Amino acid sequence: MCCGLTIPIVDLRGRIAAVTFAADEPRPVFLRVAERYEQALQLMAACFHRCVRRKLPSDLTVDGISLTSREYDCLR
Repeated sequence: MCCGLTIPIVDLRGRIAAVTFAADEPRPVFLRVAERYEQALQLMAACFHRCVRRKLPSDLTVDGISLTSREYDCLR
């Protein structure tokens, strides 16, 4: 039996993701730490999600041409 904590993340554009912290079996220490630091874990998950979103390619197109983030920034 596994146990864990899944944190849903909704960004400002309404996109949804989730981060899960899990253990292979129910462990009282894990559950206490997860409960005690729940808000910190939520913040970490949101920051991680934001960082990953910045690193992933986005749908930046100009006149139907896909651009990298750098190319798009240069055009601005």
